[in-house]
Amino acid sequence: MRMGARRFVLWLGVVCLAQTVLSWHFLPPEVVFSDSPIAGGDYDTHAEQTMRALEGLQTFKQSWVYDVKLLAGFPNGTIFDADNKAWELFTFALHRLGASAGLSFNLFVLVVFLLLPPSLALAARAFGLSARVALVAAALGCCLWFFDSFLHWLFCVGTISFLFASYLSVLGLAVFFRWSSERRPLLLLAAALLLSLGHLVHPYTFFVLCVPMSSLYLRVFRSLRVVEHLQLVVLVASVVLSNAFWLRPAFANWHYILDSGYLMAPDLKLIGSDLFELVLDVQTTGVIATRSAFRVLCLLLAVFGLRQLRRQSAPVFATLAWSLSWLMGLAYLGALVPPLRQIQPYRFLVPALFVAVHPAAHALVNGVTALREQRLPPALQALAVTCALGLFLHLAAEVLYFFPKALPKPKPIVGTTSAPFSATGFALHGDFRVASADPQLRELARWLDAHHREGRVAVQQSGVGERLAWSSRAEILGGFVFCNLEHSRANPFRRLLEGMHTVAALRTLLEAYAVRYVVLEVPLPLVQQTPELFEEVTIIGSHHVYRTKWDVSWFLKGKGQLQAETNRILVWGTDPNQELVLRYHFHELLICDPHCKVAPTENPAGGVPFIRIPAPHPAAFLVDNRYGR
Repeated sequence: MRMGARRFVLWLGVVCLAQTVLSWHFLPPEVVFSDSPIAGGDYDTHAEQTMRALEGLQTFKQSWVYDVKLLAGFPNGTIFDADNKAWELFTFALHRLGASAGLSFNLFVLVVFLLLPPSLALAARAFGLSARVALVAAALGCCLWFFDSFLHWLFCVGTISFLFASYLSVLGLAVFFRWSSERRPLLLLAAALLLSLGHLVHPYTFFVLCVPMSSLYLRVFRSLRVVEHLQLVVLVASVVLSNAFWLRPAFANWHYILDSGYLMAPDLKLIGSDLFELVLDVQTTGVIATRSAFRVLCLLLAVFGLRQLRRQSAPVFATLAWSLSWLMGLAYLGALVPPLRQIQPYRFLVPALFVAVHPAAHALVNGVTALREQRLPPALQALAVTCALGLFLHLAAEVLYFFPKALPKPKPIVGTTSAPFSATGFALHGDFRVASADPQLRELARWLDAHHREGRVAVQQSGVGERLAWSSRAEILGGFVFCNLEHSRANPFRRLLEGMHTVAALRTLLEAYAVRYVVLEVPLPLVQQTPELFEEVTIIGSHHVYRTKWDVSWFLKGKGQLQAETNRILVWGTDPNQELVLRYHFHELLICDPHCKVAPTENPAGGVPFIRIPAPHPAAFLVDNRYGR
């Protein structure tokens, strides 16, 4: 029996309500509806990128800036934030309408949470699946979002754009599939809008869709008219043009690109660890216990669903089969192909699961219908009930892992005051909810503003460095350790990971970049055991602040006064006949005004060259980023 439109909307509302209630718990309203950006993990990185983008869009009408506040001057907004463009534009638009920058930033996350169920339901309908299948697909997506450990970790740590792009990609693919059979221009327009938005949200949308969309195009190639081929060319052009504003500066700075294949590049052992819920590689699966029951259930059901669709000669079978095969292969085998390591292949498990919910829902609906329409023998009924009960209990245990504070505490071991584990039997852990900034960071920012006068601040913890870069007046060496631009080698804590293990090498780097303070959260003997070079000046919560014992100056060569702000370095009080070297990274689009030149010169610490101002030059001048104009 077919489901009417009103009933479909009603039940979809129920699924959306469940998504909203769970979002209310894991994305607390006091965190979202705040003027302070969501904090922790990648959220701090994206917040820093967004604040610089707001400055660039508002002041310079550009999506990127030469950022003097982080990494000694780097092209912020060119490559490293390619997964943040939609977030930046969303924040900019709401901010222009009067909302605070922090609230605007946070509301993007809420939108991503809430759009999941309707997007999956619409995708199912566009794939030609029934209304009941669409509702079950949306419900399965909701379960995966909150109770699959990998997806949960991604939204908890701030990889929200890729989650958004993953289900937008599935919807875009579904609309394109619908167009391939109906050839209505409005469907192609909708596909163009969805694909343009998907690439704006995250450029890896291309890798999600390249194989399934190409296979679909090849299947209908002979039946397309010339005008329809031309329409597809327009579709591709619209995707490129809508993203051209950030693609152009990204390609212009491509020579600064570094290796990105550090995270989410699993080996084949991960197949077994995911299946049996083992934790083998937290760099890939996240700092969270592996909870994969919903994932495995969904993928098993998807196999049965694809088999049913094939037997029914359903047109959507090939598209779903190609998509799921490509994405699962990319997730678990992509790391074996060196170039694919650069796109962190394990993350493609997410769109694979959002594809899988559709054949899985088809199998589930058909299975329940078959059971209702035929009477099973009592023995088979008992077996079915037993299996269903066992599955329910296992899934319930998976869910309880994410609500540790709602469970009773186990009794302490005799002679102790508490048990060393939670009621679920795991080591004590948090509830993996999205969080706001630690008040200690605001206190640390205030301390730096009150005491810091000259030189940079090296910050060990990446999220702390990112937040200080926009919330304090200090210039920071720190932030995301594996930022994929060469400028990140100014971060001493990246150099330490790369093998810089001597005090002399550390001092050379810190002196080259005029570091006055070092902020540590984890003990670092190179700093703590060399009192002749570093002295501890204050402790703010978990942050230990050390002061360097050498003179610092913004000038590697020459003398004068200097004041730096986004896109501009103002210099005065210099000797016009003496060559100057500024401890800021050179960039090709920097100019010197009036009547002076900007040239690169060797950086004593290696990496991106510093800025050289050849003599003669004015006593006062401006080094400025005018975007090649």
